[in-house]
Amino acid sequence: RHLDGADRKAVLDRATAVLKSVVDETRTTRDAYLLAQLYRAGGKRPESVQVLNQLLQADPKNLDYLVMA
Repeated sequence: RHLDGADRKAVLDRATAVLKSVVDETRTTRDAYLLAQLYRAGGKRPESVQVLNQLLQADPKNLDYLVMA
């Protein structure tokens, strides 16, 4: 199903909140990377960049992080 407008924003905001709580609990880099992608998909680029910068500080040679940044 394809969502546009307010429906898309609502779904992405809810998914972001859920994944953010998962990241806060698990502290795994995989979850944090997914959160950065979700932020970017939701148009929250500054938040995405912040998460990516944290990931890059922890693992500066990770190609996935470098490509997405």
